[in-house]
Amino acid sequence: MVGFRHICNSMEKNIFVYHGKGVSKEATEMLFESLKTICGHYKISLISPEEIRKGDLLRTAALLAIGGGYDTGYIQALQSDGIRNIKNYVEGGGSYLGICAGAYLACRRIEFDKGGKFEVCGSRDLGFFPGVCIGPTFPGFLYDSEAGAHAAQIKTDDSMVTKISSTDQGSKDIIPKDIPDTYLYFNGGGHFTLDDKTSQNVKIIARYNNSPDGIPHPAVVWCKVGRGVAVLSGPHFEYIADKLDPSIVYLKTVIPKMKQTLLSRDIFYRTILKLLKISKL
Repeated sequence: MVGFRHICNSMEKNIFVYHGKGVSKEATEMLFESLKTICGHYKISLISPEEIRKGDLLRTAALLAIGGGYDTGYIQALQSDGIRNIKNYVEGGGSYLGICAGAYLACRRIEFDKGGKFEVCGSRDLGFFPGVCIGPTFPGFLYDSEAGAHAAQIKTDDSMVTKISSTDQGSKDIIPKDIPDTYLYFNGGGHFTLDDKTSQNVKIIARYNNSPDGIPHPAVVWCKVGRGVAVLSGPHFEYIADKLDPSIVYLKTVIPKMKQTLLSRDIFYRTILKLLKISKL
């Protein structure tokens, strides 16, 4: 087993983006390019499931990010060794960012399209979020399609962000206050549910403000995991409006809404990274 006990004392500046079975090509490109744009002081690299199973590169990671796709592919590729290495890395002081499928992967249990033709329900071994991720939160999802694309409006819990940053962050970076409501690209992601007994190490960072059922479900959560942290998100805050295809009919209302809140999206993204101990942005 690879040990990660001293990762929190590391001065390494590597951010790794998972690239292997299960990923969406577009989601990986959006995540990689957005991190490269924002995190200028870090080296952004792709990491394969084989490299995660081996474990050596995780010793040098400031952050491991897993984006959109399908999490059963991740599980098949990472196998038990890879999952265990990710868990040890985060528990030892590392940081994990999971978006959409990367968020499903990191929950104790998922219920995706329960009762539908794409149903995937079951427990997950990472369990950074000790509850259930239920999705898709918005309707219309189809694999390899924009049919389920929506502009999810999220409302940030500024007081919770401030509380996390003041009690758990070692850096002196200023965390913005009063982040405006933001429209983010959404396609297949979920929302997070848990009971009070399991919520001690979980903070809700943002909620959906326009859920189809009218309920402000948790959209983004911060989780304390051993000496490390994880942020899990249903919507895609890494997606860039100008890189989406406006000729796709399903995106005709999504892109204009995303463009309305470009500045708040950037502030929100940077805030998430700071909560993941990524500094000097």
